[in-house]
Amino acid sequence: MKRILILCSTLIALAFASCARDEERVELWTVASEMGIAHGVFNLQPALMIRTDESAAWRPMFDNIEGFIYEPGYEYRIRVRINPVAEPMADAPSSKYALVELYEKRPASSNIPTEYYPEFTMEVGPSFSHVDGVDYLSVRLPDYGVVTEWQPWPWPIDGFDYEEGHIYRLRIGTSVTPAPEEPGRFVVKYTMLELLDVTDAQL
Repeated sequence: MKRILILCSTLIALAFASCARDEERVELWTVASEMGIAHGVFNLQPALMIRTDESAAWRPMFDNIEGFIYEPGYEYRIRVRINPVAEPMADAPSSKYALVELYEKRPASSNIPTEYYPEFTMEVGPSFSHVDGVDYLSVRLPDYGVVTEWQPWPWPIDGFDYEEGHIYRLRIGTSVTPAPEEPGRFVVKYTMLELLDVTDAQL
């Protein structure tokens, strides 16, 4: 009987712990002075970099924090209210976040790991891809296993001058930049770091 009582007590404690995780809570976060880049649902996306402990590693945070206005170049200490979403839709956040208090905003350099600014090899095809009447570069990404079919690439590549009739191999770097004419929004910027190879192709 004693063992049964101990088991029941343990199960009840676990149940309460599970419920506590599903309830609203407030956490103290540090937000880095630079945004990082991580894989979103469909592509690379800018992400706030946060940590909940000074000894913890930085991690990406894609979701919006209601009431928080981010400015690069400053490190923040903020209290955030986290409200779990009971039945989130597919690919939708499982929690909602809101600013409770801004403790500190100071100029800083947070030294985000280079893994959050990925570099990769890109192959650019000899002709454009046509999608809904718009011309896009045709690319393959061998570093990510996309090497068989040419895929449309809708983002500009800084420093790359394209001419049809050639196949290019490029080394691409990434960074985060404010979106043109969209205050408060940030986008991934792609830059050609090196032209690895260019060959003529039969169109």
